[in-house]
Amino acid sequence: RINATYHLGSLFNDLSEPDSAKNYFQKGMNDPQATPFYKGRGLHNLGMVSLQQGDFQEAVHLYKKAVSIKEKLTNKKSLYISLMDLGESFLLAGQLDSALHYFNRSLKVLDKTAVRADPDYFGIYLLMAKAVGSDMKRNWSYLDQYTECNDHFLSTQQKIKDEVRLRALKLRIAQYRTDIEHQEEVRLIDRKYGFWVILIIVGATTASILGSKSWMAHWKKRRTEKNKAVDKVLRPRRIGKSSYLE
Repeated sequence: RINATYHLGSLFNDLSEPDSAKNYFQKGMNDPQATPFYKGRGLHNLGMVSLQQGDFQEAVHLYKKAVSIKEKLTNKKSLYISLMDLGESFLLAGQLDSALHYFNRSLKVLDKTAVRADPDYFGIYLLMAKAVGSDMKRNWSYLDQYTECNDHFLSTQQKIKDEVRLRALKLRIAQYRTDIEHQEEVRLIDRKYGFWVILIIVGATTASILGSKSWMAHWKKRRTEKNKAVDKVLRPRRIGKSSYLE
């Protein structure tokens, strides 16, 4: 139920209806069954709406509350996102030192392997590059790290695609082999039993034909006998009728 409520809030936010979105996020947080995980998630979503509206102070307030809850939970990825978005709120508010502080805190939550595996995570390096501004040395350093992560991600995705393609080819080859083996078995059966199968078919066909002829002969004989019996009854009438007509 809470998930559905949050999904509705996200849909209204996508439709540019922030008030309705906030209403559903708040409703989900107030649900009696809302655990700390759901409350932290609701606060994060409310912070996201405030950030999109340009209310950076409110966004910082809500993200900090979300972080304080998530730090006590085991879901590190959720904490990572809240810390990163909190840093972005400070960045957009022009508080660059605070932004870098929370970006660095975010990077300490997940190891580099997890960060490199998802664009939602390594996008933090672009935000950090913006935060250092004119410090070109650090700027290029963060951009290089972003490029490294992006290249790793793309190569990993390509490997996954290649593995899926290879698996599909292997399945197709196995299917072809199965089909060929089946055809060979049918061919062997045809060679071994084909003569007898043909003989049985011919025999059955011949028997059917002979049976049909025998039945036709029997029918013609019955028909002839019936005609003779009719003629015996009708012949005198025909003769008499014929004489009368003359």
